[in-house]
Amino acid sequence: MAVDRLYTFSLGDLPVPLELMVPGWDPADLGPLPMGTMLAHAPEGWFMFDVGLAAEFREEAVHGPLFVWGPPRLRGDGDPLLDALAACGVSPDEIAAVVLSHLHNDHTGGLRHFAGGHTPVLIQQAELDHVASGNGGAFVRPSDWEPYDLAWRPLHGATTIASGIEAIPSPGHTPGHQSFLLTLASGDRLLFAYDAVPSRHNIELDVVTTIVACEPAVARDTQDMLVRRARDASARLVPGHCRETWATLPEPPAYVS
Repeated sequence: MAVDRLYTFSLGDLPVPLELMVPGWDPADLGPLPMGTMLAHAPEGWFMFDVGLAAEFREEAVHGPLFVWGPPRLRGDGDPLLDALAACGVSPDEIAAVVLSHLHNDHTGGLRHFAGGHTPVLIQQAELDHVASGNGGAFVRPSDWEPYDLAWRPLHGATTIASGIEAIPSPGHTPGHQSFLLTLASGDRLLFAYDAVPSRHNIELDVVTTIVACEPAVARDTQDMLVRRARDASARLVPGHCRETWATLPEPPAYVS
């Protein structure tokens, strides 16, 4: 039993210096960097992973204080997540669970569409503890979730979420960050690293992202672990904000299986 449909897409682009993620890179390179994510169908149902920036980030009053390099570009003209789900032919009420890599605002903006506690939101307990400590930083946006009565379902370490979907704790970028290994019905495997390995250049140059909330050695160990895990599983490693990688992945309505 495995994932029989996998949609991959970006919910928009971020104007962020790639140098922050790939030390030594050209500081003039401001991306844009994709907010890549996925929607996976397993025998247990549909699983929506990170849910991008909220639609109000189109407003300068919202994005200006955080994105000093310019405005982010969000998918479509409406709500980025709803537009993406519509392109996949799936509605929010069909989602069996939302799965979050971590709680930065470019991953949490669509949580409002799962208000009312009907859809479990899976996240590492270590990430909830980190944010509750008050040390989450400027890119944590509690207004993405606090008003919406979400059904949080904390995970405690490595977990099989559903058939063909494994959560892998990958601390460094944040203490509770997690990545995901997916096994497709074809037998192909993909390891979605999200912000633990933001770009393929981190691997090619053997450098670790500097955007970390842990000791740099933790991020180093995590990147090495994910590269090794992908190799051992014969999986393609998919960095979370890599424009070159996401340009090669199919966009809805196309999918892989």
